[in-house]
Amino acid sequence: MADVAIIPSGGTDRWGDPLPGGDPILVRDVTVWPRRSDESDEGSVITGISAMLPGGAPVPDAIDAMLVDVEVGADGQVVPGTGRKYEVVGEPGVWAWSDGEEAGIEVALQRARG
Repeated sequence: MADVAIIPSGGTDRWGDPLPGGDPILVRDVTVWPRRSDESDEGSVITGISAMLPGGAPVPDAIDAMLVDVEVGADGQVVPGTGRKYEVVGEPGVWAWSDGEEAGIEVALQRARG
C-alpha cells in the first residue's frame, strides 16, 4: 500500500495563470495499479496508474495533482520533495457497497509534466 498526498489546485487568476496550490492532504494505505488502454492492435498500453483511496478519504478534484509514494515524517506530515507527481484524469469514481456505504474512491492518474 502506498501513501499519497492530494495537492489541491490553487485555481487560476483573472488572466488564466495558475495560482499556488494548497497544502498537501495526506491519505494513507492507498492501493495503486497500472491503468491500461485497449486501443492498440498490438494489445494494451500502460497509460498511467489508478489509485483506490479508502472510503471516507478526501475526493480530489479533476484539476488537482497527487503525489504517490510520499514519505511521512515523525510529525505525520508529508516530507517535502518526496513522491512522484501525477495529474488527476477525469472525475474520480466513488465505489459503494450494496448498502450504500462508501467503499473507496478510484482516481485515474497520469504523470505530470514539469
